[in-house]
Amino acid sequence: MSFDEAYHALQQRYKVQPKPLGPAVSEFLANKGKWIRPQLCMLIGDMFGGNKAAAMPPALATEMVHMYSLIHDDLPCMDDAASRRNVPTLHVRYGEAMAVLLGDALLSDAFHVLASWPAPLLASQRLLMSQVLAEHIGSSGMVLGQVWDSYNQPCASKPGKQSEHSHRDKDHSLQQPWIHNEETLLHTYHLKTSRLFCASVLMGYYSSTQQCDPKVYTCLKDLSNYLGLTYQLRDDLKDRHDKHTKALVEIVGIKRMEHLATSYFNKALEVITPLPNHHQLKDFIHRYFS
Repeated sequence: MSFDEAYHALQQRYKVQPKPLGPAVSEFLANKGKWIRPQLCMLIGDMFGGNKAAAMPPALATEMVHMYSLIHDDLPCMDDAASRRNVPTLHVRYGEAMAVLLGDALLSDAFHVLASWPAPLLASQRLLMSQVLAEHIGSSGMVLGQVWDSYNQPCASKPGKQSEHSHRDKDHSLQQPWIHNEETLLHTYHLKTSRLFCASVLMGYYSSTQQCDPKVYTCLKDLSNYLGLTYQLRDDLKDRHDKHTKALVEIVGIKRMEHLATSYFNKALEVITPLPNHHQLKDFIHRYFS
C-alpha cells in the first residue's frame, strides 16, 4: 500500500464517523499538502532496510500532527488566517470551537494510528515511536515553539481576541515579544518546525530497526534541525509581506535570512554523506528544500 492509498483509507474512516466531526475531518484531509514529513519518514526507513508497511503508521501520524498544527495555527488567536491552500480555513467554515476540537481529534487519533495501524512492527517499536512523537511535539518541542511565536503575533493582542477572564495582560512578562534577535528566532524555528521533522526522521529510522546506532542518531538529529531551519527560513522569506512574518524577517534582515537558509541547506547535504544509500535522500532535499 502506498502512502496515498493509506491516506485515502484514513480519510474514508473519518467520512463514516459521526457527524459533524467525522465528515469535517475527512473534508479537511482532502485538502492535501506536499506530504514532505511522511515522505521523509518513509524514505529514512527505506534507507536503513525497512519497508513501506512498517513506516506507514509513523508517516500517517506525522501528517496528522502536522495537519492539526495547521488548524490551530490558522485560528484567530494565532495567525488569524482566512484561507489555506486556496480553501477557507476550518474556523471560517465551521466556527472556532469546531476547528479547535477537530485539531484535538487529529492529534489524539495520530497516537491511535501509531499504536494500531496494521504494520509489521513490534509493540516495543510502536511504544518507542509514540514516545518520540510526544517528546518532539509537546511542551518541550513544537507546541513550545508555537507559544513563543504566538507572543510575536500582532493578532494575539488585538482587542476582543482574549477572553474577559484572561490573565495574560496581568503578567507583564507575557506582553513582551519572545523573538527579538537571531538567536531567539532560530531557536523558535528549531522548536516549532525542526522538532516535527526530527520526530518524522527518527520514527522512520525506528520503523526499520530495534537497535539505535548513536552515530546515526546524532546524524539524523542534526539533519532534522538543518532541514527544519532551512524550510522555515525560506517559508518566511516567501511570506515576508505578511504582517507577522515581515516583523520576523526584519529582526535579522532579508540578506541574513537568505544566507542562513543556504548555509543550513548545505549543512543538511553534508551531514547525510556518512549515511547508507543517501543519494535518494539528497535528491529529496534538493526537491523540497532548495
